[in-house]
Amino acid sequence: MSSYKILFISDLAYPWSIGGVEKLEYTIASKLSKHYKISFLTLKLDGMKGERFKLDNIDYITLGSFKGQLYEDGARSYKEAFYFAIRLLRSISLIKEYDLLFVNFFPIMHMPIINLIDKPKVIDIAEVWDLRYWISYYGIKGLIGSFIESIALSKKSYYIANSSSTKALLNKRGINRVSVFAPVIDLKRLSSISSKKERFILTSGRLVKEKRFDRFIEVIRDIVKRDGSIKAIICGNGPEKENLLRLIKSYGIEENIRIVPFMEKHEDYIKMLSSASLFIMPSIREGLSIVTIESIALGVPVILPDDTPIPKEVRSMCNIASFKEMPELALKIIDGDPNDYIYNRSNLNRFDAGRIVPFYSRLFKRLIDEYH
Repeated sequence: MSSYKILFISDLAYPWSIGGVEKLEYTIASKLSKHYKISFLTLKLDGMKGERFKLDNIDYITLGSFKGQLYEDGARSYKEAFYFAIRLLRSISLIKEYDLLFVNFFPIMHMPIINLIDKPKVIDIAEVWDLRYWISYYGIKGLIGSFIESIALSKKSYYIANSSSTKALLNKRGINRVSVFAPVIDLKRLSSISSKKERFILTSGRLVKEKRFDRFIEVIRDIVKRDGSIKAIICGNGPEKENLLRLIKSYGIEENIRIVPFMEKHEDYIKMLSSASLFIMPSIREGLSIVTIESIALGVPVILPDDTPIPKEVRSMCNIASFKEMPELALKIIDGDPNDYIYNRSNLNRFDAGRIVPFYSRLFKRLIDEYH
């Protein structure tokens, strides 16, 4: 094991918070923990064992519990972001004990504090927002978010972008120390899973407005009009759940579509996904979409909307259609051979978690050598 001490910094941590970025950072941290001394600095979340504890060879250090809601009025709480930033400010002396920082860029408010710390930094970034998106998401408060983002992007740090799209946006902002790397799947394991396909359509994610699960429900309504035997599942938790349930009831399709919570064990989710006939990702805000990549690796075709923000390296493996076209295409896929609707499978290799240790070992050594 290397003597390097690496500190991961993120407001949320998997498996206590289930999201794409959290799952990715856990995967990276757990793989690297066999070669480095890995600690994870995060907020205290429900289910955690204590203020400081060890799990999967990772030393977790908590910064206190945020008592408010993670989402307010359907948007990510800026109060939570401010709370996290203040807690980090109080922990600078602890942070300085480490050789290298691996930092989640979101929720952004903490980044100006991170930039003040004179240590090598790897910044994990999934999205870059423009001013229009900030305002559409937060209203007039988005002006503050946009300003903080502009000062949060530091040319001294090294960025890991989750996609070619994110890298291009960083380059546009003058950030050139960037690599694209998203080791989100165990390709060998997923490729070996074989399940009998059932006639149901799956989607998943946090139940928030930008995921557009209301549009998914509309698609299922139109599919059910053509074939009443089709079932659908929305897997997720979030503030939009009651609104979505009301919409399902208003369409009279309670027998065809249900909402289930995120599963505690990822293996249980993978088992459900592998038996689906089709996965639809309707989101308008998606930096990469790990679930889409997992679907392809499991041999489950994916439909994306024609205005999807998902990057080309993922999009090119999927089927693209307008929401109006989706019902007909979905039935065609369900009744056909799934292999006919999965493209460019070789793209999966770039998302293989087996690349984590060699990639980061080289990068950490380079950044630490530069620092000294």
